Amino acid sequence: MANGTKQMLSDPGSGAPDIGLGHWGVTHNPGAGVLATITRAAQSSPEGIPLSQIVHSITVAIACAAAAQAPISVQLIDDPAGAATILWECVFACLAGDGRQIVMDNVDFKGTPGKAMKLAFSGAPGGTVLCSVAMGGFDAVV
Repeated sequence: MANGTKQMLSDPGSGAPDIGLGHWGVTHNPGAGVLATITRAAQSSPEGIPLSQIVHSITVAIACAAAAQAPISVQLIDDPAGAATILWECVFACLAGDGRQIVMDNVDFKGTPGKAMKLAFSGAPGGTVLCSVAMGGFDAVV
């Protein structure tokens, strides 16, 4: 995947419901001044049944090197190409030489069956600001 985006399957073990399709994780750690954004495409079972993406964990980070970052938001969006429902949102800001991070686990945000899920910063980070986003979860027939 382009721009440092990674997608992987991992072994179940978080105690979350699973229908045997495995857990997934997606990350994006672009360079300084580049917006961190990930979108996981809509998923279906091997039988063609639309699956709901359940976001079980979210990690969001921002680090400011030489300059402060004005408030910038990050959002988890269900069906970004359609209804674009915001499931979670947070606003970040940091001083030069500082950083902030949020790690959430066991949150289980449920997406619309057969729709994509997106986690992204909105607005432009400063030229020396590093942003990263990661989400993990599992797919389920709901």
